[in-house]
Amino acid sequence: MKRSRQAALYSVLILCFVLTGCSSGGSDLPELAPVSGVITLQGKPLQNAQVTFVPQSGRPSNGTTDAEGRYELYYKAGVPGAVTGKHTVQITVEENMELPKNQQTVIPAKYNTRSTLEATITGTEPAKHDFDLKI
Repeated sequence: MKRSRQAALYSVLILCFVLTGCSSGGSDLPELAPVSGVITLQGKPLQNAQVTFVPQSGRPSNGTTDAEGRYELYYKAGVPGAVTGKHTVQITVEENMELPKNQQTVIPAKYNTRSTLEATITGTEPAKHDFDLKI
């Protein structure tokens, strides 16, 4: 009888450990804020551009612009937002991406590989960051 009580107790403890240890619950995520905006090139919406917010420490967030140049950042698949703090913003367009004929695809390095663009995310309130790129 004593062994069955111990076995039952161990079973309950293991079950509690499994249930609490395996749940994702979002607790492994840092503080995130929703981030969106519009990217334009020479005043016109930049379509199919990759927008990356690279924080001073931590994981970057990414988004892609639509036909109107609008983007929304995602920390990871299905998780919108970016970590709080100061970010370097990189904007690129893939060379093989189909773009409207009137849209230039060359984005100067000062907006991507040697980006001078910055944004600061404070708190968890939605943030809007628009960028008008000049060639």
